[in-house]
Amino acid sequence: MFGRILPAAFATALAVAALPSAAGAQSALGAERILDALRLDELLGIMAEESRRHGADLDETMLDGQGGAGWARIVEAINDPGNWEPKLRDAVAEGLEPGESQAVLDFFSSPQGGRIVELELSARRAMLEDGVEEASLARVGELEAEGAPFLGQVDRFVEVNGLIDSNVAGALNANIAFLDGLAEGAGGEGQGDPLADILSQEPEIRDSTTDWVYSFTTLAYAPLAPEELDAYIAFSESGAGQAFNAALFAAFDRMFVETSFATGKALGRMMLSEDL
Repeated sequence: MFGRILPAAFATALAVAALPSAAGAQSALGAERILDALRLDELLGIMAEESRRHGADLDETMLDGQGGAGWARIVEAINDPGNWEPKLRDAVAEGLEPGESQAVLDFFSSPQGGRIVELELSARRAMLEDGVEEASLARVGELEAEGAPFLGQVDRFVEVNGLIDSNVAGALNANIAFLDGLAEGAGGEGQGDPLADILSQEPEIRDSTTDWVYSFTTLAYAPLAPEELDAYIAFSESGAGQAFNAALFAAFDRMFVETSFATGKALGRMMLSEDL
């Protein structure tokens, strides 16, 4: 329902043992620089707005519009970028070796990488506007009819990064987590077989995910010269690119699962209180 498409003080004796190793500190610093280059704070802000809109839809469909400001505050707190930014940095640091971190940083901190980041953020913001996703998807159809080489590059980019399968898996995991949270919040185990219900929706989720991915990538990368997109594909195919892609998807999958469960649980509690 919320899935798409990217550490406490101890006693002195324990604090010494808990200090990060030099390699661990280097990985953390590398991840921080990479995610700064990717402008993670801006991305999380956009994603928080997407979640607020999903939350408003849930208010209308499951709370009969009675959630109001209280529900909106709950959704905003669950998806607060300030809570998630450090967790995502830690997850990326765990998933990359120092050499891989440097290669990723070199790419995204270059002028070309910076332009790609700007285009991706601009496209994600634009797709918050009514009609933009549909118009971009229509453009995909036109490019396909024309046999445009650009669409072939987009196909390759989507394939190399596993954007369809990874996003479908993330959406399924998030939806299952949402239903688990909903059942827990409502004080019961739910009805039927939620896992079977969610898995039965896989074809529909795959279709909608494919549409979203192609709408986004076409909108984002259309301004790039062919050689620029080829360079991005080559980076994505590299060992560092593949490791970074896997680390980023794992980090965001964890985030979506946790926020979806928390949202379901909060919604279940509100529904239960209304019933009472």
